[in-house]
Amino acid sequence: MTEPVTDDDGERSLWQALRRAGEALVDDVWPFFAVSAAWLALAMLGLLLGRLHVGLSASLLLLLPLTWGLGRMAAVTVRYRRARFRDLAAGATVRWWAKVALALAQVVVGLVAWLNIELALATGRTALVLAAVASANVALAVAASAVTIWPLLLDPSRDGRAVRELLWLGVAVLVLRPARVLATLAVGVVFAAVSLQTVVAALLLVPLGVLLAAHVVLPIADAVETPPP
Repeated sequence: MTEPVTDDDGERSLWQALRRAGEALVDDVWPFFAVSAAWLALAMLGLLLGRLHVGLSASLLLLLPLTWGLGRMAAVTVRYRRARFRDLAAGATVRWWAKVALALAQVVVGLVAWLNIELALATGRTALVLAAVASANVALAVAASAVTIWPLLLDPSRDGRAVRELLWLGVAVLVLRPARVLATLAVGVVFAAVSLQTVVAALLLVPLGVLLAAHVVLPIADAVETPPP
């Protein structure tokens, strides 16, 4: 395995992370482009099958291994500067059950929050509106924690670490740098919205969003674990 490259600039602002993410995408455009194209094709197929029968929407779960592989490739660009297709397999297989459990938990929380909000909008009852506000805050917290936790779980330099440690580290990153994490989440939402408009944009913005999260979170986590003397 290639020796990791030590970053001497420590934590990065959102703009610096975005610039590094863009450079990584340009350097490894073909691997990221190929994985992104496969991800989009599988997503469109899953949505098409879901329109034919609701139960077939479960095929969208097949996106998880590709998403993890893409996240691993992004993390590798922080550590080793170049991503390869073999990183896709590593991202899909390392900590398989822990990642499945975490992904399902996040999906369930998101669905419950969405249903609460829909119910509140439909009925207008005060109690349900309050529940919807609470659900929205929980959903935001889950989304923000996903921004910090997934890059850590997919970081090749932390493969030997316990999942519990990485979950707590992700929470620490969120608590210590909430503005930067929320800004990263907001940029990701914008990328997702633009990606829905055209496939060409999605081919670039899907990997760029994953790269951005890795280039924001991993340097912060490194700084949290190795504070200056």
